Amino acid sequence: MLNERDVWNSLAEIESKNPLLGSNSMRGSRFDRDPDGNFAAFKKESSWIQPPTTRGASGEPTLGFSQILQVSTTIPQAEIRTWDDISRLDIRPDKGLVKVHAKNHWEIQIDHRSGQVLQVAYRRSDIIESLHDGSFFHEKIKLWVFLPSALILFVLWVTGIYLFAKPFMVKWQRKSGRGKVAAITGRRAFIFTIGDQ
Repeated sequence: MLNERDVWNSLAEIESKNPLLGSNSMRGSRFDRDPDGNFAAFKKESSWIQPPTTRGASGEPTLGFSQILQVSTTIPQAEIRTWDDISRLDIRPDKGLVKVHAKNHWEIQIDHRSGQVLQVAYRRSDIIESLHDGSFFHEKIKLWVFLPSALILFVLWVTGIYLFAKPFMVKWQRKSGRGKVAAITGRRAFIFTIGDQ
């Protein structure tokens, strides 16, 4: 099942690969209206936000889970002692590596055959995404504060589009001679019909 992060990452990827979409094509969308959305959209382009993925030896993974834990405990920045200190493993057979995500947001990239540490870097993308969806503050805030706020903003956006387009629709109706137009001056209202009767 797709989550919001996957959808926005896909949109960012489509925008970056499509020559018809300019750099400002997402203006007015999430990319333009909030700073953490901008960070999340371009996380793969910035090594400061998300460490770049290196390459390990090609072939079938031979490193076991106990060896991954053993290698991870040798990295002091990650502060890993047991499996409880690891938030997730990201296994990339096509890149020949295993990414170990520590709970303190450090990422260790390990060759999936030799166990050699390829890279150790701080991963800020998880913090930025948790700020964006509200889970940084509390899991329930995501559902009970951020979701209603998003729905209210969506309704405001739709009604704003309608209010913006309404004068153009009235102008078009006047020019094409359709319908009745009410003109209100002071306390008096005049209703007149434009066009043939």
